[in-house]
Amino acid sequence: MPNLRALRHIKPEAKQAGAATIEIIKLQLSLKYTSVCCAERKVKRLFLGQMPQ
Repeated sequence: MPNLRALRHIKPEAKQAGAATIEIIKLQLSLKYTSVCCAERKVKRLFLGQMPQ
């Protein structure tokens, strides 16, 4: 368990920097996720286009 007393003494600037880092990571993950979705869509379109209808 982390020392809660130590956590309480973290400066607000440090908390904001941590929050900003988390937001950046979330953004990077969402960008990766959307590019994967786009790739999947393209692959599906290719396969659906090749199938006889």
